Amino acid sequence: MPDASPSQTAKWPLPIGVVSLVYGLLYGLMYVRPQTFEARTLSALINVLIALCFSGGAIGVFMRKPWGIASLLYGSYILLATMVYSIVTIFVFMGGVPPFFALLAILTMMSLTSAWPIFLVIWLRRASVRQYVENHWAKNAI
Repeated sequence: MPDASPSQTAKWPLPIGVVSLVYGLLYGLMYVRPQTFEARTLSALINVLIALCFSGGAIGVFMRKPWGIASLLYGSYILLATMVYSIVTIFVFMGGVPPFFALLAILTMMSLTSAWPIFLVIWLRRASVRQYVENHWAKNAI
């Protein structure tokens, strides 16, 4: 991306922020729910953290703050790490690779959930995006 003048700003923060906010809210609605007695507290805290990272990161991107980018990246990394952990756990408890249709269903659901975080990691780690954020977004204001 060429160096943009103040009147010519990048257009990517708005769609990134809107989709990330919707993703964070939907993730929260899907995975953050009242816990039963046998539910694990750590997994609930991780899900709350992921939903907050995406929602808060979207607000930071709307406000053109570098911490918004960092929040989206941290949320993406945490979500992708929990998905890898889930796949490994499924394989271990099933005693190997699950049957084809079960594996297909698992990978389909995980790919639907992980598509946006993978895109964010690829997009926000690009040198041109990092340089634009470094040069044009306010750093000292919270």
